[in-house]
Amino acid sequence: KAVRKNGKVVAVAAMDIELKDVVELTKTMKVAETGYGFLLSREGSYIYHPEFGREDKIAAVANGRYGKTAELVKQGQNVFCEVGNEIVALAPIGATGWNFGISVPVKEVYAPVRVLGEVTFLLSLGAILLLALLIIGAARSIAAPLAAITNNLSNMAKGDFSGKLDDKLLARNDEF
Repeated sequence: KAVRKNGKVVAVAAMDIELKDVVELTKTMKVAETGYGFLLSREGSYIYHPEFGREDKIAAVANGRYGKTAELVKQGQNVFCEVGNEIVALAPIGATGWNFGISVPVKEVYAPVRVLGEVTFLLSLGAILLLALLIIGAARSIAAPLAAITNNLSNMAKGDFSGKLDDKLLARNDEF
């Protein structure tokens, strides 16, 4: 980085980081359960990847399915995309010409959403069952007295006036 005074460069500040340290840090990175980090040059060569070597290029591996990703890397752009069954994110590392990337299986990324969907489904199912029980209970409380009254009225229509309504039915404080 250039240090300027009155518009003129008076000093240059730089830092030296060994490649092995950066690679070691990337190797130890854990992303979700089985995701991983990797390093890529601007030209698309792997600096570090758990499956591919330094001679491999991102555009050529995996039957070329990273071709579009490789083009964006060459342009120095950030990348976030779903490729096959992985979600890949890449970002340039300052002026180094390198890109840091992560790759995570889609199923791991969406696992919390799937769990949320399952919980929502089960809660909805429980609410529907509870509502069904309440509706059945309400329907029975209306239908049972109505059936008893209908039965008594039917008997009366036949001339049988000996029937008696249940005291519980007579004690209700509603239309029945």
